[in-house]
Amino acid sequence: MKKRNFLTAGFIIVVIVVLVAQVSGNNTMNMVFKPMIMPVLAVMAIANGIFQKRSIAMFTLTALFFSWIGDILLMFQEAKPVFFVFGLGAFLLAHIFFIVVYKKATATSGKINGITNTIIRTLIISGYTLFLIAVVYDNLGEMKIPVILYAVVISVMVWSAFSRRGKTSAGSFSYVAAGSVLFVLSDSLIALNKFWQPLPEAGLIIMATYILAQYLIMRGLVKHVDSVKE
Repeated sequence: MKKRNFLTAGFIIVVIVVLVAQVSGNNTMNMVFKPMIMPVLAVMAIANGIFQKRSIAMFTLTALFFSWIGDILLMFQEAKPVFFVFGLGAFLLAHIFFIVVYKKATATSGKINGITNTIIRTLIISGYTLFLIAVVYDNLGEMKIPVILYAVVISVMVWSAFSRRGKTSAGSFSYVAAGSVLFVLSDSLIALNKFWQPLPEAGLIIMATYILAQYLIMRGLVKHVDSVKE
């Protein structure tokens, strides 16, 4: 318990420093502490027993690893724009691993989602994705294919999160679903800020929603492992 409390305290400190760096524009502080977020989340997942289900642990940690790579690459995008493409690719791989782990983190005999709910979920998610692409499309330039591909993959990720309803514990479903929505929100803000128009306090809001998204997803997957163990 003390180890978990220590990790939680450490995570909160890292998050606060990163958010302060965003507000103050302190690039050095951001460069030092931002790369700590995903490793701390990974250690928290391990400390909370995610390895009780090895396959879930491996896919979760791999998703966090590619998120970590993406975090680092995006820190250099202003110096070399190509790092944005590389970062996008890293996060695309992270979302693919999240999609896989969402599928694995379900009960084998869970409730099947009704066709009506599936259609509604698909229409809402695809409608939002198409709307966002339409808003930024004219400014994408050579980034059209990478951005559209990324948008499709993250849409599948959030769709997969909501498809877990009734197939895992209520806590696990809620955490993962909320985290996935926040991830989409964070990425949407990045797209709007970069390809539409600058948004006020974009850096702070993007990082806050991103960090909370990753934390909630991690906690939700741990909760699934706990519910299966019980």
